[in-house]
Amino acid sequence: ERQGITFNTRVPTDAERGGDFSALRNAQGQSITIYDPLTTATVAGVPTREPFAGNRIPAGRIDRAAAALQKYLPQPNAPGAQFTLQDNFIAGTPNKINKDIWSIKGDHLLSSRQRLSGMFTFDRSPMTRPNAFGNEATPTLGPQLFQRRSVVFEDTYTINPTSVFTFRYGLSRLTNERVPFSYGIDVTKLGFPSALAAATRVACVPVTAIAGFNGQFSVPNLQTNGAMGQCDVIFFGIDTHSWRGELSKFQGRHSLKIGYEYRLLRHNAWQITERQFSFDNGFT
Repeated sequence: ERQGITFNTRVPTDAERGGDFSALRNAQGQSITIYDPLTTATVAGVPTREPFAGNRIPAGRIDRAAAALQKYLPQPNAPGAQFTLQDNFIAGTPNKINKDIWSIKGDHLLSSRQRLSGMFTFDRSPMTRPNAFGNEATPTLGPQLFQRRSVVFEDTYTINPTSVFTFRYGLSRLTNERVPFSYGIDVTKLGFPSALAAATRVACVPVTAIAGFNGQFSVPNLQTNGAMGQCDVIFFGIDTHSWRGELSKFQGRHSLKIGYEYRLLRHNAWQITERQFSFDNGFT
């Protein structure tokens, strides 16, 4: 299955990537001032800051992680909204879902009274969500693989013309695996210190949410609601064992069944979301 998807977001211009926000405007066309956090002072009990000269951040003040991460942001490919440039990047990439299902069944008569049967079923459904950026920092949930496998054995024995005993054993396993597009990346190459890399359980491009720069897909459940990155990992498996014995008795127009079933469920799951970074226009 192929599902057409569109993705819209705001990406920085070349000037903004270099720290020049002199053209930054709100929806009314008014300039948005960028303040220098190192000039914070308290005046009459109120914290204040000085703006960057010309609304330009000096190159030496740009954090190395920010400089490394912005390389993953694509260039604008659309004019965007007036003044704000919102939705100046639009991508159309399909959501891909494949599905393979097959089964095999066998029967064998041991005698006129006893029959054995067995069946194995396999279901594999990989999903590849759209990579909007075309690189590993896309703000998209990663590829996901669902698998279901089951096996059933049944032994049917005719005790006499009116009594039949059936024993059945079944085992099914469901697995679900999802990893980020950037799974296994060396986070030190993203500008982060080695100490952070050592404390990271899942190596990936972190979810980075930036007010005004967070994109949106045309359908839900595809993204991380950030401007870039995805760090959610799922590994889980569910095993279900079942044993069932059943005695059937037929007498004239009546039938009686009595039996017992026992099930054993084993659920193993590991799901974590690594650190996230959020930036807004609030005073900190």
